[in-house]
Amino acid sequence: MDVAERLRAELGADAVITDPAVTASYQRDMMPLAPHGSPLAVVLPADTAQV
Repeated sequence: MDVAERLRAELGADAVITDPAVTASYQRDMMPLAPHGSPLAVVLPADTAQV
């Protein structure tokens, strides 16, 4: 089981996004000089317990 599958099993399918068209917008924050990469997944926890 890979990391994204484990996260989905723990948090639910709707909380883990792996679509490259969506995750591409999470490649960097507002600091343009900071190094960045391509995220494997974006995790959207519903509450602090999921964090």
